[in-house]
Amino acid sequence: MVADRGLFSGTDSRATECHFGGTSFCHRRLVCWHCAECDIGRLGGTAVAKACVMYKKVHSKIPANEIDDWAVEELLSNSGVMIEGELTRAVILLLGKPTAIFKLRPAVVEVKWTLCDAKKDVVDYEHFTAPFILTVDEILSKNRNLTMRELASGMLFPDIMKQYDDYSIREVLHNAICASVLYLLR
Repeated sequence: MVADRGLFSGTDSRATECHFGGTSFCHRRLVCWHCAECDIGRLGGTAVAKACVMYKKVHSKIPANEIDDWAVEELLSNSGVMIEGELTRAVILLLGKPTAIFKLRPAVVEVKWTLCDAKKDVVDYEHFTAPFILTVDEILSKNRNLTMRELASGMLFPDIMKQYDDYSIREVLHNAICASVLYLLR
């Protein structure tokens, strides 16, 4: 059990929550959670770089230049997504190249964004896949978050705000990804 080491925390050896730069992903620590035939070459460079930045932000007590000196394997091990020298499926979901998800078959690893009109007819859609550490931002940019204006009594100018807080939308997306990870474990 990895407890308060890297990105993972928890007390139950069966269920663990992964905090990745403000992103929460739930998974189970099972022996079968390693990704056979997966190596560092299956990870996206941009996703790994963002993971490193997020790791520095979460672990501010560790000097940033020390983290910069780590090899990718050391970063992943300290993050808890590389266990005993083997990549986990979680690291493929979070940091893997889009072509790496085929190693997770038979699971279909994607998020579908759909735009519907007032009659609920599909107007547009797009499929998003790994690396989810980057994909969440892309999906968030596709969502329509209307600007609302509220004129409080006695005020000359309205308060301007978004209909939904970005944090709330991210939480929904992270929960959807978490649910897909849990589905992979069944």
